Amino acid sequence: MIARYTNLRLEGLALPFVVAVPILAMLAIGLRLSLLVLPSLFAVSLSFWLVQKTTRVLDLRHLTISGFWYLCYVATIYIPSFFIYMEAREPYRSRFLFSVQATLVMVPLGFLVVNLLSKFNTREIRANYESPIERSPSESGLSTTYVLLLAGAVGLTLLYLSEVQEIALFEILKNPVDWAYYVAVRLASFTALESRFDYVYALLRGALYPLLIVIALGYYLRLRKSFWLVVLLVSVFAGTLYAALDAAKGPVSLIFMTLGFFVYLYKAGRIKKSALALWGGLLLAFPLFVLITVGGESSREGLQAAVETLGHRIFVTNSSVAYEYFEIFPNEVGFLHGRSIEKFAWLTGEPFFDTGEYVFEDMYSKSLEGNSAGGAFFAKFYADFGTPGVLAGGLLTGIILQGMQVFLVRRRKTILQLATYAFLFYAAFQINGESLPSVLLGRGVVLALVFPWVVAGISAIFASPVVQTVKDHA
Repeated sequence: MIARYTNLRLEGLALPFVVAVPILAMLAIGLRLSLLVLPSLFAVSLSFWLVQKTTRVLDLRHLTISGFWYLCYVATIYIPSFFIYMEAREPYRSRFLFSVQATLVMVPLGFLVVNLLSKFNTREIRANYESPIERSPSESGLSTTYVLLLAGAVGLTLLYLSEVQEIALFEILKNPVDWAYYVAVRLASFTALESRFDYVYALLRGALYPLLIVIALGYYLRLRKSFWLVVLLVSVFAGTLYAALDAAKGPVSLIFMTLGFFVYLYKAGRIKKSALALWGGLLLAFPLFVLITVGGESSREGLQAAVETLGHRIFVTNSSVAYEYFEIFPNEVGFLHGRSIEKFAWLTGEPFFDTGEYVFEDMYSKSLEGNSAGGAFFAKFYADFGTPGVLAGGLLTGIILQGMQVFLVRRRKTILQLATYAFLFYAAFQINGESLPSVLLGRGVVLALVFPWVVAGISAIFASPVVQTVKDHA
């Protein structure tokens, strides 16, 4: 036990230096920026100590939502930020790098606040992983509930198909086109679709289908009944097809990411290397297919160029887009004071300002009006409230992430709970490329959190009277 604890402490002390020293040494030697070294080492060391203390991020067999966010942030925001700093200009780059470093500390500080207030112990994480999966309440009525939900999802899919005029996936399959046309037709087929149900369509693609798929998988793995195999195949086919229709690279990967994390949770973190390799292939397959198929510079050289483009999208784009916010706000556009949050702007009577669309047009082309560059959550907070917004927003984000983690760990371990748990790993990843309100509401986090209660409530209506009577006497 002492040896194991010592190893954890040594790993916790070593990892920040392994990550930070090569990058900071390069900066200090190559660019004579030695003043960055000590503050950056302090920030990464403090943040890692906080994360290890609150989530045991190095325990990859018992990964948490908060720990996964941290690993993604380091890989896709923190490390690339130094390279972006080298190419950027003052005073924007200093504000940007400070915000990146501050976020690295403030979010884990939010983890610590939740742990202290809830008296959460990291041993609860391991206990939850190792505990057996329990039977859900009203489980006897679940199959009927599932069929109704799946039928509703398929019905909404058919309604979408009746409204859309051009389906981007079919367009690029019929005739590979240039990149600008691909963006335009993809935008018209989903994001800019003029429909009363556009928000419902987004939740269907971004939350309902992924949740239905992993629930069917979970009950098939647990019960091995043909019914669950059939609905699993139907939901995978319908959900993947619907996610692929506008040829966006993310929605299909969302399904496979949620599936992978569900299996990881179901197997209590015991995943074979071959399964990990298969999972990685499924995650990257559709994005690579789109990049290779679509005409234009990114696909002319085939697979190699597509891999390079996708790697840049995953590991560099979020950080580079975030930097643009620090050039635009408040230099070109004053701080928005909440106007970038659509519902908040509506409540205050102020006009909504679409920061993602403005940044996209500033970075690329106004001819592609209507598209969005996204933007990491801390950059969105900066656009609204400046540096105080980065600090307070980072703390709030950490509280929400760790709050969801504690909430799920302390709930009964059921298939429905694991489905929500798996989905929230994707949300933790996505928050490094979008605003916090967008992820919570637009990406279906709130829906995922209430989904187990909704399913259980509907299932209780269809539950077997005999089973229900037994439960009432228990």
